[in-house]
Amino acid sequence: MSRVKYLVPNFFTGLSLLSALIAIHYISINELILAPWLIMFSMICDFLDGKLARLLDAASPFGAQFDTLSDFVAFGIAPAFLIYRVSLQYITILGAAVAIFYAFCGCYRLVRFSLRNTDLKSKASFVGLPIPVAAGFLSSLVLLNLQTWNRPPNHIYLLIAVFLISLLMISRVEYLTIEQDTLFRKDFRLLFLIFLVSLIFSFHFFHIAILFWIAVYILFCLIRQILLLLLSRNRLANKKRG
Repeated sequence: MSRVKYLVPNFFTGLSLLSALIAIHYISINELILAPWLIMFSMICDFLDGKLARLLDAASPFGAQFDTLSDFVAFGIAPAFLIYRVSLQYITILGAAVAIFYAFCGCYRLVRFSLRNTDLKSKASFVGLPIPVAAGFLSSLVLLNLQTWNRPPNHIYLLIAVFLISLLMISRVEYLTIEQDTLFRKDFRLLFLIFLVSLIFSFHFFHIAILFWIAVYILFCLIRQILLLLLSRNRLANKKRG
């Protein structure tokens, strides 16, 4: 029984990888609306594998490495291929370079996370935008254009968005985790309240709600980081004066 519990989180990791591979297949045949949904399904599986590993006390080095490789395919390769086929291919070399840059930054982000988080049960904040969040933002942005607005995205705007999201992944900005011990911290209550309100609208506009949640999460953590830096500088200045 002790060994069986390790199969549960690894099952969802494998399901995430399978969904991503199917998404890549659909992108290759130009089925560009189904593919983002498959990438977001991979996000759900990725969320569940980590939570179940902690809940069942089934975190393992094998599971961590399997999760990292799965994440690179699901949230690095698949979104990069998606945005290239949807839009960036029309900007020729620059578009290809930005799509590759996104995949490179995602790989860098995953490796840095693996090296820093040696404690498999850690619930510490993330350094740099998590790659599933980046993939969810781009996938929902594609769906907003193709499914809701029924038109391809503006190529330049998408190129800028992909470039900025890539930079956020390799940045030093701290991103809070959605865990029980941080959920009701004073600096996280506003985000949680917005999340609950927007949840009401997610049934009919799921991809729009996802885009909204991720945008709020990114902005919240960026503003929080700026305020923390300003407070830190003020404290240092007061110490020098004192």
